Amino acid sequence: MSKPSSVSLVKNDFSEEYLRNISLFYEFKILFFNKSYILLMFLFLICIIGFFKPIFLYFGISGFYIIFRQYKKLKHISENITLNRSIINHKIKSGKTLSFRYHIKNNSRYTTSSILLTDYTQYLNYKEKASTSSLPSIEKYDEIEFNLDVLCEAPTGKMNTGSIILEIQDELGLFTAINKFDNTQELQVICDEHQLNQNKLRRAKDSPLAGDIESAVVGHGISLFGLRDYREGDPLKLISWKKSTLEEKFLVKELEKDITRRVVFQISQEKESHMGYAVVSTWEISKAICLNLIRDYLDAYSSVSFITDDIQLKDLSGMHTLGLFEQAIFNINFRKSSNIHEKYTSSEYLSKVKPKYDKFEMEIIDHYMNPPCLYYYISASLNDIEEKVKFMSLLKAKGFKPVFVYISPVFPSQYVRKVFRPTFVYEDLFKQNDSFMKSKFVNSHIPFVVIDVQNAMGQLKVNYYE
Repeated sequence: MSKPSSVSLVKNDFSEEYLRNISLFYEFKILFFNKSYILLMFLFLICIIGFFKPIFLYFGISGFYIIFRQYKKLKHISENITLNRSIINHKIKSGKTLSFRYHIKNNSRYTTSSILLTDYTQYLNYKEKASTSSLPSIEKYDEIEFNLDVLCEAPTGKMNTGSIILEIQDELGLFTAINKFDNTQELQVICDEHQLNQNKLRRAKDSPLAGDIESAVVGHGISLFGLRDYREGDPLKLISWKKSTLEEKFLVKELEKDITRRVVFQISQEKESHMGYAVVSTWEISKAICLNLIRDYLDAYSSVSFITDDIQLKDLSGMHTLGLFEQAIFNINFRKSSNIHEKYTSSEYLSKVKPKYDKFEMEIIDHYMNPPCLYYYISASLNDIEEKVKFMSLLKAKGFKPVFVYISPVFPSQYVRKVFRPTFVYEDLFKQNDSFMKSKFVNSHIPFVVIDVQNAMGQLKVNYYE
């Protein structure tokens, strides 16, 4: 409980309009072992004895009359007390002292006893915080003015003052009147350079894939930038992967240009890449896995913090999200002419599609020569694996860091019609894929990932080899 910084009597009338008293109720302190409880029990006992000896009845009735007078006096004071709060500094630096000035006027014909003032301030998306101060008694028809200094712990931005509660007791401490005054005022919390730097350091762990999410915005201070709903045509530079934690409306932050130039995805267009029955599509799962792999790489090698929560597969379902990833991944005119809905058989892929992509892939290699970058080749098919190994070896020779990502189909063709499959079939299939991939990639010293979807809910089992 803090005491007011200064208390001074005020003899002149205030020109300000006093706050509206929105609620008034009384609390009768009758707790066990409380002095009021003991007093009441004692008076009740005296009244019982008074039926046999009238002199005791007189004392009992007198005691109850005194208690009733205390109640009426406190009720009169509570109904005739007014309060006004003004803000000395409407703009305050976060972490600095915020000063409130209070005017309390006792319009009753009695002198108040102890008063406890509690001011509730609602910080932006923060829990309510209370500042409490004990006040001296106020003479009848008198007024006091005092200041209450509060440490402003709100983030930069808008802050709303809340309600004020006055707790007034009678002289005997038997009753407590609780007056609640409604007063909502908007404050502007600004930040200084030191506070901005402290917040950047303190919130480093909240950084999304895009990097630091703190930014000084004129008139708004520090804001956490995050992900808003994707809109058709949004460029990659406006995509960030973390939702704002402090603001209702979502803002976006430009991704680091260095990252967009150093990460390449290539997703196989073969028909075998389709995952099959009752699972999240290959496209969404593979992209989610690769985004997590990129995050891990950036965490290890980037000078900027890229820590973020795992991207949940359940949030990646549907063509709406798929469109977002397509635009993000195929930025920089990467395969922009391809139709993501098309699927090809192996023969169609080799005859119609692959020749065009071979040329395009070489153009990409030349485009990304400086600097070398991560290159993820995603496929759910092991067809033409020799060609894929050869291509990735070429990437490595050119200075790239290639990673082959293989998505193991949940339902191979011979099991498509079976809704339920025993666990050992998954395990055997996974072991076969592991062994096959090792034989093709280990000798080439190319890292590869084998991802096996365990069930229709999209749970993944991932092995990473390097």
